[in-house]
Amino acid sequence: MSAEKRSMMPRLAISLAWHDIPPVPGSATLGEKSGGRETLLRWLETQLGLPPLVVPQATRTVRYAARLQKAGKSSFIRSLDADLWGTAKTLLSRRDELKIMGWDGGNDSGLPKLVQDLAAVEKGGVSLGFAEGDRLEAVLAALSDGQTLPEHEILLQEPSEVWPSAWRKVLEKLNVAAAKETKVANALIKSKQLTWWRSLSAVAAAEAVASSIAASGKAGETIVLCEDARLAELLDDALTARGVPAMGATAVTQAHPVLQALPLALGLMWGPADPEKVMDFFMLPVCPLPRSWSRGLAEALAERPGVGGSTWNDAVAKLAAASGDKGEERRERLQFWVASPEEKAGASLKQASVAKRCRAVSRWAIGRASMEAKEEFGKELAAILELLSAQAASLAEIAEAFPEPLSEPQLERLVTSVQEQGVETRVRPPEAKGPRWICSLAEVDRPCPRLVWFGVHSEEGPSEHWTSLEAAQLTRAGLDAGFEERRHAAKRSAERASLKWASGPVLAVELAAKADIPFHPVWLDIKGGLGNRQPESLERLIAEGGAKGDWPLSVKSRKPVRFQAPPAVWSVDPKLLKDRDSTSAGDLENRLGCPLHWTFEYCARLHSSPIAELAEGILLKGNLSHDILEEVFGNGKISSAKQAAAKTLKVFDRRIATDAATLASPAAARERLELRTQLEKAATSFFGLIERSGYKIVGFEVTPKAKLLGRDFRGRLDCVLESKSGKPALLDLKYAGIKKYSGLTKEGKALQLAVYLAALAQDRKVGKTEEIAAGYFIVDRGRMLTPSGGPLDGALEDELLEDAPSIASVWKNYALALNAAEGWLKSGKIPARPLQEPDEWPDGTEIAMTEIKKSQFSDFEGYSVCQYCAYGRLCGREEVS
Repeated sequence: MSAEKRSMMPRLAISLAWHDIPPVPGSATLGEKSGGRETLLRWLETQLGLPPLVVPQATRTVRYAARLQKAGKSSFIRSLDADLWGTAKTLLSRRDELKIMGWDGGNDSGLPKLVQDLAAVEKGGVSLGFAEGDRLEAVLAALSDGQTLPEHEILLQEPSEVWPSAWRKVLEKLNVAAAKETKVANALIKSKQLTWWRSLSAVAAAEAVASSIAASGKAGETIVLCEDARLAELLDDALTARGVPAMGATAVTQAHPVLQALPLALGLMWGPADPEKVMDFFMLPVCPLPRSWSRGLAEALAERPGVGGSTWNDAVAKLAAASGDKGEERRERLQFWVASPEEKAGASLKQASVAKRCRAVSRWAIGRASMEAKEEFGKELAAILELLSAQAASLAEIAEAFPEPLSEPQLERLVTSVQEQGVETRVRPPEAKGPRWICSLAEVDRPCPRLVWFGVHSEEGPSEHWTSLEAAQLTRAGLDAGFEERRHAAKRSAERASLKWASGPVLAVELAAKADIPFHPVWLDIKGGLGNRQPESLERLIAEGGAKGDWPLSVKSRKPVRFQAPPAVWSVDPKLLKDRDSTSAGDLENRLGCPLHWTFEYCARLHSSPIAELAEGILLKGNLSHDILEEVFGNGKISSAKQAAAKTLKVFDRRIATDAATLASPAAARERLELRTQLEKAATSFFGLIERSGYKIVGFEVTPKAKLLGRDFRGRLDCVLESKSGKPALLDLKYAGIKKYSGLTKEGKALQLAVYLAALAQDRKVGKTEEIAAGYFIVDRGRMLTPSGGPLDGALEDELLEDAPSIASVWKNYALALNAAEGWLKSGKIPARPLQEPDEWPDGTEIAMTEIKKSQFSDFEGYSVCQYCAYGRLCGREEVS
């Protein structure tokens, strides 16, 4: 063969100790490939036109389980009855291992009883798909039938005798050569080469190693050995933070967000729909619903966490109308994925229903994958969607073969099994002139000027599936039962031999966090040659100022920086501050209590996500209480307290699943029962209030038309009443907080109620706000609170707050304070009032500055305007860690 042809001939360097080894960035690798058994097998299949019959392992397991169940009496029958899936998975692993040993599926009286039983199910049934042994049989058959391979050279790093029986038959038909032995003087790392650190923290170790590699200026000459992919990612982050080209560390995860579409779609088959699962489904990176629908419905869900309530239905109608001709199709799609539970929580799902849902996921995923593959940066996402499609199709087949309806724990286990493969994730690709990352010492196949061994522990050991007696029986039957032990020994031998390439400095990092994992055997050999030498404590080195030598570690001590106190007044170009044409109760409170908050929200338009969290706690209970009381009393047809209570319970039981589904779960049974009892009592009390006072209910959630301080009012009034004389009255519903609202009312700081009263006065054209009575109704106590200065009619003795000013007078003081404090809007000097001293506040500002102390219900301490503020870290009130 000419030298030119030989240079173009494919060369594969193959080792039992290697996985697929990517080329080093920046190197020329035309026609050359390094890897392990899978690398060689894929090359053979490609050359022979034998694409493997790819069947996910979970699907193979369920198909094998079906075969095993038909076996009748066998050595594994009891195990099948106890754990069908686990037993089938284990036996399939044994079967695949036997194929590698050279087993042809036949029976022999000399074989172990288990193998004889497996032979009985080897023939017939649906194809299992090809495992490694099956694929080798196909390759061997193709070569025996006369198919030829191109000129090639296979450089085996281990003698062919070490390879398993099934492989040796194939290797005999290939152009195999033994890899050339490179003679290098040293076999193990010498003590003077070695720098040995021990760290208590993986993060600190990664930072130190990255700092040392960066300081050396020899990143491109460095090989990093790290078996733990998560540690490698940690080191890659630290390297790139220092401007060092990335290694391209990868890790396999089962928790990729795209793959969560399958468990979430299945979880929504139980009703009532779990709002958290629905929210997670909407927030997937790719979702079966259009993004506009996902966002719109997520916002509705955040307000009323449940599917099928009035808020949800209003959102669906709005989205359908905006979708035009596609509206009805999208509504049906939503109904299928989210709003059509198959069973109640706790019940088992029919196998056919699970299979139908899985196939729907599979069809959607493969369709979306074909779309993404056309995009410039969509190929990686397309590959993950194709994997999701295959997983869903596998689970459909499993569900149909399952002997009984599937409970939630069973389905969760099956999902975990089909998603066992996971997705390989890589934050950044490997870059030229960066360190080279390897997972095994055996992958050091060229001169290595600098070696970092990051984590000198190893969990891998030889797998032993067979007893000594069974192994002897397999050997007598001509099967290669000793391969796994030989493979492991070959790997350790290759790893020891690879140390010959480590000619320069070596840094070994031992991690205390992995103390429960055995040391790598090669590391134990190295340690044995170090005598009494002990590792250097990385934490001590850092405390003492670092280290010099081959692996420099520079530690710069800095004087503590005294941070300036956050400014209490921010200076902004007044041209950037624009007043609003509308206002609300919250708007006015922030204008006075914290103009900086107002500026962030309305001028800078900084908003936290409206769908970051579902309504919960007091907010959730308050929303539900409002809705139920409105439905019960809104039509004016309640004639007795008993009727009010009965209707409230009926409405509660109907709406709990659609408007507050988090409270409908079994785990919330106690909380749900407590709320139900509170609402029953509140309905009775509310009816009594209406009866005593003689008020007529004008409406709930009333939207008044009003201008406050020259701006259009935006807001809704919880409950508007009308007295016998025709005067309007106002009742604000609160789920809880009797102590809080009593205090605000007595102190003349019931600002929200005052704003609502002023808006109602304009809407009803009441000349004097003093003519309108107002108060609160506290649901969890079933009590009204009203000030003695302008009380609601029908107040009981314990509901009348003595010496409390009228709400009309609160509005008067509030309006004066707002007008007196508006100068910042024109000057651009924006105050963060909670950071100012009280004597710096404009006159009257204290009306909006209520101090809150820690309590058993809340850890918050500070001014009320700060309690629910999202800008605490921007203004400096909250520390940034």
